[in-house]
Amino acid sequence: MMRKVVWCGVMLGVFLATQRYVFAQDEAAKQAAPEEPSAFEELFGETLINARGEQVSVDTLNGKKVGIYFSAHWCPPCRMFTPKLVSAYNELKAADKPFEIVFSSGDRSSKEMMDYMESAGMSWLALPYESDRRDGLSRKYGVRGIPTLIILGEDGTVIARDARMDVHTHGADAYNKW
Repeated sequence: MMRKVVWCGVMLGVFLATQRYVFAQDEAAKQAAPEEPSAFEELFGETLINARGEQVSVDTLNGKKVGIYFSAHWCPPCRMFTPKLVSAYNELKAADKPFEIVFSSGDRSSKEMMDYMESAGMSWLALPYESDRRDGLSRKYGVRGIPTLIILGEDGTVIARDARMDVHTHGADAYNKW
């Protein structure tokens, strides 16, 4: 009888030690495994810039609807639409809506892009001018002209391809349509 108790105790100890070892290996594997990039990181890269030219983590887009705004300062229709978008954006920010815009510039230089953002009051984020992702996004979403505003859901899927018309017609209330 004593042998059975000792044997059971030994087996229980071996079992518990094995479980701790397996658990530790699972934890180590989780920590060592590279984290999958978010949908927004795949689209925009790891960093964007703000209106002051400072780098901002793309993680700030998580949990938000995101507008990609294709525009340029030299484009008259862009200069007409941008103030409407700035107004709608500012209303949505004041109402604390989970929304952000990423500007994909068609300007001819980084200076033109930053000057346009400043003069138009664009306080949103932008792809760095030097990013090769600007052209890639235009191709991905079939942008044929500017201005173009495309709205993405929190998971990065397209929820509005012609959001420019939505904002032009409804202003900040377009958000409720998306």
